[in-house]
Amino acid sequence: MVKQLSFLISIVFLSSCGGDESKEDQLNIACAANMEVAIDSICKVFEQEQNIKCQVNSGASGMLYTQINQGAPFDVFVAADDTYPMMLFNDNLCEKPEVYAKGQLVLVIKNVGRIRSVEEVLLSDEVQKIGIPDSSVAPYGKAAMEALASLKLDELINDKIVWAESVGQVNQFYETHAVDAIFTSYSFVKTPGNNFNHLLIADSLYQPIQQSACVIKKENTQNESAQAFQSFILSEKSQNILLHFGYKMN
Repeated sequence: MVKQLSFLISIVFLSSCGGDESKEDQLNIACAANMEVAIDSICKVFEQEQNIKCQVNSGASGMLYTQINQGAPFDVFVAADDTYPMMLFNDNLCEKPEVYAKGQLVLVIKNVGRIRSVEEVLLSDEVQKIGIPDSSVAPYGKAAMEALASLKLDELINDKIVWAESVGQVNQFYETHAVDAIFTSYSFVKTPGNNFNHLLIADSLYQPIQQSACVIKKENTQNESAQAFQSFILSEKSQNILLHFGYKMN
């Protein structure tokens, strides 16, 4: 009986050691909400090739920036623009950011008959609620407001706007029929299984959405796993995945 007990204790000890080892091979990734589906595919390939697990936490880029700035234990920041990573870089909190893709803004609409133009859709009586990610923290929300200003529609539809905290939340608004239309990332339309009425917004109506990634600096250590992921997201394999989900390459 004593021998059996000693054997069981040995197994538990070895298992706990193995758990510590696996933690060393896990990356904590702060990921912009628009990239949630694409990053899942990228991580699966990365994990198979590098044997490094990825733990992804998604949200609005501005919210993730604040968390990183306050010491949240992330290894990599995959943002929806280049502004927030550069702010971290200027504060010496990350390695130099690199652009991995260019985002596309899209208007997704419920079935309102024949779609002619953005203006006609947004001013229609059938569209009473328009979801937009919070422009103060979500780059796609900022781009949406720039596009509306370019079209001189921002004041005309102001009463119809329903703010969401991120691209992820605005997508949920649409899927649960809480709104009639949303401005979001083209990746939402390109996600397998989604078949939505949509209009791509002309690039000329908003500032380019240069999506950047960076490795978060760790005190007195060099995060080789994070460096490996940064290189991988810029690789041809990742670029092909991103193209599949509606992103452009620079």
